[in-house]
Amino acid sequence: MPTNVTLPTLSEGWDEARVLRWLKLEGDTVAKGEPLLEIESAKVITEIPSPDRGLVAHIAVAENAMVGAGTLLAIIAAPGEKVVLPSREQVAPRTPSPPVEPAARRLAEAYGLDVRMVKGSGKGDKVLEADVKALVDPAALPDVQVAAITGMRKAIGQRMLKSSQTTAPFTLTTEADATQTVKLRQELVSEWRKEGVRPAALAFLIKASAKALRDHPLLNARWVGKSLHLIKNINIGYAVAITNGVMVPVVRQADRKSLLEVTHEIVDMAKKVRRDEITTDDLDGGTFSITSLASFDVDAFTPILNPPQVAILGTGRIVEKPVVQDGEIKAAPRVALSLTVDHRATDGAPAGRLLQSIKRYMEDPWWMVQS
Repeated sequence: MPTNVTLPTLSEGWDEARVLRWLKLEGDTVAKGEPLLEIESAKVITEIPSPDRGLVAHIAVAENAMVGAGTLLAIIAAPGEKVVLPSREQVAPRTPSPPVEPAARRLAEAYGLDVRMVKGSGKGDKVLEADVKALVDPAALPDVQVAAITGMRKAIGQRMLKSSQTTAPFTLTTEADATQTVKLRQELVSEWRKEGVRPAALAFLIKASAKALRDHPLLNARWVGKSLHLIKNINIGYAVAITNGVMVPVVRQADRKSLLEVTHEIVDMAKKVRRDEITTDDLDGGTFSITSLASFDVDAFTPILNPPQVAILGTGRIVEKPVVQDGEIKAAPRVALSLTVDHRATDGAPAGRLLQSIKRYMEDPWWMVQS
């Protein structure tokens, strides 16, 4: 009997995607597991494989259409097999569209350009980011330009709006002495040279947060419906800025990994982000998040919750400040730590204890390299 191809649930919290490109057309043969189409969820571009072999008997959704999880995308049937078409159909593409580099698509959206009208210079006429940039002549732009809020930018906006409407957030801020963290990082630079990585402040934050969450498991949790589920594994997500958006890769079981292992994972994930090789598996399953604006000279800010998680840590740059030590004013490296928590999950005192623990573990980080 014919096989329906439907849109699966691709990533937690995202229930819709856009059909980017059909790789097969009606009448084409397709093998089981062969890529059938490309879709873009809020975070990544994914190929949808055919669940069965046969002919593409019907394409139900046109390119560029937004569809929800469970939507019928296509019907696969054996040659000569009778297919009952759905009563309401969308116009399917007549010819395959050229491939588009994800970064090029995001840039085109930012400028309100129809990427299908851009001539690609890549292999197989693939549209590259450089092709889109070549069309954007600042001198030719109007005084007022309407930015297209679509794709990832639209999805992030909707998610952040939903976060503010469905959670009860409050934020606690403290300041940690980063003297020992800076010292340890400097010592590890030469020691890790053979490993091909440099110690990053983010890795220290992930380890400190994971250890603190082990002490205070109430905030290593997620909402499932109306229930709060405490999660055994500590999976730390961290925000990575990309063109016109942000991704949050996840370090799973961060409390069980060494500082070096976490650093390697961060470096490897950064390479995947640059190459547009991130998958939904890289982004799912987080139980707590970290976001940093240190590279933009930001000292402190209020992070927004990343549902269904109940807590997120925001951090600024490490900067020298005058502090009083032993009755004298001295310069010391300091870093602001801001913890936003969903008040439905807990109150100020438990949240304060978690933040206090993160601060303590950052101020004395030598445990991170002890065997």
